[in-house]
Amino acid sequence: MKQVWPVRRIYCCASRPCRCVAPCEPEQWPVRVAWREDGAERERLLPLVELKSALRIVPGQKIAYVTDVAWHEDNVTRIVELARNADLLYIEAAFLERDAEHGRRKFHLTARQAGEIARAAHAGCVIPLHFSPRYAGEDKAMLRAEVAAAFGGRVL
Repeated sequence: MKQVWPVRRIYCCASRPCRCVAPCEPEQWPVRVAWREDGAERERLLPLVELKSALRIVPGQKIAYVTDVAWHEDNVTRIVELARNADLLYIEAAFLERDAEHGRRKFHLTARQAGEIARAAHAGCVIPLHFSPRYAGEDKAMLRAEVAAAFGGRVL
């Protein structure tokens, strides 16, 4: 039986080197390589062995993504471990703290809770997301401000 591996994508451009292939992956691993040349997009599927000489193994950024979670001790502990020292933490901030009870019923974090988790995880930067549709306009700014106040670091 032939072994099948999922296809990995590498997007190359002159200004950014390719950095998404782990050194332990098999040499037959198919990698979809895409680039722009003469104004046109090009793409080819190549075995990893053909790309190894052109790739550099470099330390990458740690990115954590957290959504659709309830605030309780076990979850917070697991999320903090998952996101520990993440360069970027994408985390839901569905509700303002004033609506924490509603967030609890819906199994979502408040903006303050998201900021506290980010602080406990020592995240480098927080990107709040997954806002409840009940918040529009200025309320979205309030969600971000609540995350920032609880986190104490950079919030995008």
